[in-house]
Amino acid sequence: MKLAEASTGQPVLTVFVRGDSAVKTKAPPGMYVVKYASGDAWYGYERLFGPHTTYSQARENFLFDHVSGYTITLYPVLNGNLRTDRIDAKKF
Repeated sequence: MKLAEASTGQPVLTVFVRGDSAVKTKAPPGMYVVKYASGDAWYGYERLFGPHTTYSQARENFLFDHVSGYTITLYPVLNGNLRTDRIDAKKF
């Protein structure tokens, strides 16, 4: 998963999340785009999930501040509220 500044697209935070696991982290205050890559076999940070990597991006930006936080589930949830679109690897 990657947080990128909404205004510049510059990555601010990258976190590896293993399937069926949870990760808790802090992000600096700001407005961010949430992007994530997924797949079946991890090849490392350079190749991610190899040629079968799927790239996605949340449709709405996330505002992080010192008060609130988010729980983001990176798999489909019935009646969930995180809308995503597939993106090209170059946009990740």
